[in-house]
Amino acid sequence: MEAIAIPELAPRHHALAGYASAGLHVEHAAHAPTANQTTPAAAATNDNAAPEARIDSSLSQRPSDLDLSTASASLSADVPTPPDGMTFRTDSNVICAPDPRSMEATVTPPCCSVATTLGALQRDLIAVGEPYSDRLLRILDAQKVTDGAGFAFTAYLIRYGDTEIRRRYSDFYSLRKCLLRMYPALLIPPIPEKHSFANYATQPASAKDDPVIIARRQRRLQGFLNRLVWHPTLGADHLVHGFLSATVSWTDTLRSAKVTTMPSSPSKSSKPAHATSTSALATTTTRPRTPVLLDNALQLRPDPRFVDVQAFTDKFAHQIASVARHHGRLVRRYVELHREYAELASVYCTLSLEDDDAPAVAAAMERIGLALDTMTATTLQLSHQLDEKVGESLFEYGQYAHDIKTILKYHHEQYSALSHAAAALQNKRAQLEQLERADEAANRLAAALSSTPDDSAPLSPSPTGATSPTRDGDVPLPPAADQPPPSSPAPPPRGLLGTLSALLAALLGQRDSPTTARAHQLAQARNLLAQLEDQTGAKTHEAQHASHTILLELDWFQRQKVRDLKALLVHMATIHAQYARKNLAVWKHAKDEICNIPLPDDDDEEEERKRKQKQKQIQDQDEP
Repeated sequence: MEAIAIPELAPRHHALAGYASAGLHVEHAAHAPTANQTTPAAAATNDNAAPEARIDSSLSQRPSDLDLSTASASLSADVPTPPDGMTFRTDSNVICAPDPRSMEATVTPPCCSVATTLGALQRDLIAVGEPYSDRLLRILDAQKVTDGAGFAFTAYLIRYGDTEIRRRYSDFYSLRKCLLRMYPALLIPPIPEKHSFANYATQPASAKDDPVIIARRQRRLQGFLNRLVWHPTLGADHLVHGFLSATVSWTDTLRSAKVTTMPSSPSKSSKPAHATSTSALATTTTRPRTPVLLDNALQLRPDPRFVDVQAFTDKFAHQIASVARHHGRLVRRYVELHREYAELASVYCTLSLEDDDAPAVAAAMERIGLALDTMTATTLQLSHQLDEKVGESLFEYGQYAHDIKTILKYHHEQYSALSHAAAALQNKRAQLEQLERADEAANRLAAALSSTPDDSAPLSPSPTGATSPTRDGDVPLPPAADQPPPSSPAPPPRGLLGTLSALLAALLGQRDSPTTARAHQLAQARNLLAQLEDQTGAKTHEAQHASHTILLELDWFQRQKVRDLKALLVHMATIHAQYARKNLAVWKHAKDEICNIPLPDDDDEEEERKRKQKQKQIQDQDEP
């Protein structure tokens, strides 16, 4: 197998391609992946589409039923089991990805008309070489709308294809909140922040109507929607389709069972323990159980990949914050510079009006004032474009860094819960072994006592009416005629009295019979052990699935980050080039005007001096 260079980002099914600094390497596997892989709507009918537009099936699928023996082997290692279609090389931490050339992924049909429309638009954009373009969904306008109760709010007009819908900011916020609860291991794209209390304090009447804030929200909400739709898992979710549907009310969607039954936090998203326990009790005696073998030092041996990812994320967050801070400072200086240019332009224009003796110099000063006016406008435009194209992207990736820390925390919580379950399972096994040893010792003691003969024990009395042996060989007498026959046992009482009697008999029997008490304790311990084994197996399953999903999601994020970073740098270079080009043109015109100022020769100066002296002499002679 040939290792893939990480910066090229060529393979699709590897984990953490961009986290090369974390020491992760990816290789192609010789075998093909499983058939349960899906592609996004963009590649639903076009096999020649861009590889980046295909869905990573491991993000949206859960593994099949857990094989506990396989899980025990994977948990005893330093790293969890890789996803389906991927293998670990035994000599190092290398994830082997399936060869994309041998992929035969199945096509998932669209779930609704929205998915069909979006798939067609995605294929069109890919055909023209614009995958992941923000032109898939556009927010055309922010309109002031009044609801039936008379409350006014800002509605954003969303358009894709021939469909137009209106959604308010709170709708975007609720959509992202639902996606965070549904997919705790995925990076949900961030949205612009809410209005702060400072905004309401400084601008109580116009905080919600600030055109700058509305324009920024319009741009970032458009980016949020496009990131959702292009994402392989989030774009296929029907909740997103419901948000983009013009025929379905978003309020009704939020009241649907899919949303109302979601867990309130990621820690509660797993299967309830009582459901697993019930199934375990029902199948304890009907199927053989495979023990779950877990390492005692599981919680002391964290996954080295996630340790490196955590360090890389901290470094990334620090660098993004530093770049964003210096970039914001530069934008503020450009804003101050445009004010200085405006004042300087007014000074030159004033000088041009006062210099009447030299019209050529006045024209040159006026041209310089016009050039400074142009620089005033272009510098202000430069600051706005840098803030829009660069500053907002840096702020967004600062939010992404926080979200990465959140999903890494979720991974840590999953494995912490698994380690606690493993410790409880081992403690219960130790208790069961202790009970079994005590039961065996008691049984051996009882067997030893029963095998020892006891000559001093009296003969057991015979039951009434039965024949008893005699010492002298006498013939036993028959029962007396007037003796009543033995009566049959009375039936047990029914109802509440019968239940109380049965419970009392059970308690007395346990108290009076140590053997019964030990058997009951062993049965309880075995049942509880079966429950803990099932719970630990389920947590193992969930922890492995979370690890695989997070690694694949970070790989998707890395490829997205490379695309966005390239676009950001291109925007920065283009903005500065346009700024320099406009200023160069006006300053060339100013230079030409300055060069047209005539310079007097030395002879002309001497003649002018003599002329002035002669005029002065004439004036002196005319005076009395």
